Amino acid sequence: MAAEFYDASEDLEALARDIIEEYHSHLFEANIKYLFRTGNWEVKKRDTWGQAKKVGKEVNFLTGHDFIVTIHRDVWEQLKPEDKRALLDHELQHCSAGTDDAGNKVWYIQGHDVEDFHAIIRRHGLWSPALRKMEGLLNQTELELEPEDVDPEEHLAALPGGMPMAIGGRPELRVISSKPVQELSPPEADTDDEREPDILDAEIIDVEVIHDTGTEA
Repeated sequence: MAAEFYDASEDLEALARDIIEEYHSHLFEANIKYLFRTGNWEVKKRDTWGQAKKVGKEVNFLTGHDFIVTIHRDVWEQLKPEDKRALLDHELQHCSAGTDDAGNKVWYIQGHDVEDFHAIIRRHGLWSPALRKMEGLLNQTELELEPEDVDPEEHLAALPGGMPMAIGGRPELRVISSKPVQELSPPEADTDDEREPDILDAEIIDVEVIHDTGTEA
């Protein structure tokens, strides 16, 4: 199915404003355009739920937009409120501000703090400083997102591509060791280095993979 793009809903934009006010005050002056898209959206064999990018100079001149945040509409409609908030917060975290040599404000896309392959983590454990820092953060956080008495079938939904996926809540991540283990449930994998045809000629594109289909590229 070919991709189609629409203006995002008012509730999405209202939620984004709340998140910016709470966590991203540097974006008060940013002009962010929010879009919905439909159709199959897959990067490196992983379903893509959202995308944040900085627009190019030409598009900025024509529209005044500094960033474009695109969310898959079908996924958005099935997510619980707390997961909608997490998805938008993740995309807005990429939208950053800095200054150039002349002291002028410049907008840019910020990369992820942690990036690695599931296979590398399975073979070598949490080997890098970034992964070990994440271990400490996870161990300090109580992740009780799914009550034990909830029927998992209630959270199954058909995402783009027709595959039933459990999207009722983010997976529970509890790191108990930084040593290699036989079985390790991998964290959600993101990729921000894949560029697909740009609908608005943006200079910088950052693709967020929020749910892994389980097939490595």
